Parts: sequence; C-alpha cells; structure tokens
Amino acid sequence: MSLFVSSRMVEIARRVVPAGAAVGLCALAAWSLYRIGQKLSLDDLRQALAAVPRGAILAALATTVASFAAFILQDYLALKRASRALSLPRAAAGSFIAQSIAHVTGFAILVGGALRARYFLASGLALTSILSVQASFSVSFGLADSLLTGLATLLRPSLASETTHLPVGWLRFAACALILGALGVFALATFLRRHRLALRYNLAVSPARTLALQILCSIVDILFVAATLYLLLPDGLGVGYVQVLACYLIAVTLGLWSHVPAGLGVFEATILALIHAPQPQIAPVVAALLAFRAIYHLLPFALGCVLLAMVELGRRFARGQSA
Repeated sequence: MSLFVSSRMVEIARRVVPAGAAVGLCALAAWSLYRIGQKLSLDDLRQALAAVPRGAILAALATTVASFAAFILQDYLALKRASRALSLPRAAAGSFIAQSIAHVTGFAILVGGALRARYFLASGLALTSILSVQASFSVSFGLADSLLTGLATLLRPSLASETTHLPVGWLRFAACALILGALGVFALATFLRRHRLALRYNLAVSPARTLALQILCSIVDILFVAATLYLLLPDGLGVGYVQVLACYLIAVTLGLWSHVPAGLGVFEATILALIHAPQPQIAPVVAALLAFRAIYHLLPFALGCVLLAMVELGRRFARGQSA
C-alpha cells in the first residue's frame, strides 16, 4: 500500500512540478518586464531602436547566417548517413524550414520533427531515418549546450549564483559534473557503436567522428547566436562576450523550462536581470533584445514560412501535372 502511495505521489509530482515551475518562471518574467516597462516610455524605446548602429545590424545578420549554416551542416551530416543521394541544397532547405519555424513556435522537438518528416518523406527518406536525424540533432545540441553551460559557469560563476542563489562552490561542482556528464554520454555512444551494442539494442548511434562534428557544429551555432546578441548590445554597457554567452545560456535554459514559445518574455527578463544595466542603458538594452528577436527569430521564421509555402505549392503543382 505504501509503495502504491509513494509511486502515486511521484507520478503526481512529475506532472505538477514542471508545470508549476513553468508558471512560476512566466510569472516572474512578467513581473520583471512590468517593472522595467514602468521605467521606459515608448519615445525612449523608439529613440533607442533608431540608435542601433547599422554596422551592428549587418554584423548581427552575418552571425545569424553563420549560426543557421552551422546547424544546417549538423543536420546534413546526419542526413548524409540516411541517404547518400540527398544533395546539400535539398537538405539545407528542409533543415532551414524545420529550425526557423520550430525556433519561434515552441516545442522545437515536436514541431521540428514534424516539419522534417513532412519535407524529407517526399525526398525518399524512411520515417525511421528522419526520426534518427531529429534525435541526433537533439542529442548533439544538448551535449553542446551542456559543455558550454558548464564552461560558462566555471568562467562566470557569479552570474549563475545570482540567478539560482546557490554558493559559487556548489555551482562550480555542478559545472564540472555537467561537463563530465556530456563527455561521458559521448564516450558511452562511442562504446556502444564500437562494440556493436547499438545494433543489438536497436539504437541509432552516429559514428564517433560524425557525432563529434555534430557537437562542434552545435557549439559553433550557439557561439554565433550569442555573438548576434553581443553585437546588438550598446557599447557603453561594459560587458564582454563571455559574460553575454553565459547570460544567453542561462536565459535559453530558463526559456526552455518555461515552455513559452521561443522563451518569449522569460529570455528578455533573464538577460535584463543578469546584465544589470544602469538606468540610462535600459532602453538601449531592450532595443537590442527587440532587434535580436527580429533578426534571429522573426526574419528566419518569415523566410522559412515562405520557403515552406513554395515547397508545398511546387509539390501540389507537380501532382496536378502528373494527374
């Protein structure tokens, strides 16, 4: 009886705790943004947006292109294993559609997986291969995020301490555990692949070299995204790239936990809380965050929707011609 009660409580906790944490994060973010909004006027924000340097916008566009190129290459490495006949332009189009839309709509694994399946099934790939590509993308990105989060925490433990209110020593220990855990997963995948245990247990494990390249692509992707935000921040803020990278990783993690599409609101509130911008710099920082959303999320999202519509119309036209 006691075992049944304890298992029942664990099951309830598994459902309630994540939902409660997500609601709590959203409430804190809304309160933080409300407090910041009281210090800003629309005129201040308009002036700050107009003051964003054109050179910074062009550089941010370049780093955004580099970021998307990195994860397209990561996808292509996995897709090439599934189908040798798949060309790079065709693979790039499918990967861009999936990620540009999934970044904004939330539930990136489900949305990205569905869009990949919709696109690549028509290219002749089996559903199991597409699911393997999606899993490979998620695993390599998770390992890259863990490695960078651990390194950023070791380099800037005070930022994580301000967010979690945990002692710096504990956070350094957690960062080392995170890095060693990511390396351990990579070593386990290599072991399973080398000793053919992955085939025995029906696990889709990439070769060590491919997985290492995918993780490297994910690291490059994250570094370029953080660079996009860094380039848009005002020069007088006095924060370096490593600090922005650490802030970005913490903000993205909290945004994922909140389950809000693209971490909207949670991401911005976390960045503002961690950067500690003085009153004269709040409007330029908010303007930089809005510009970041427009360049890294909204622009690729619009292009991805247009490309998806073109692909669907092309397929419909081809079916009409064949009929």
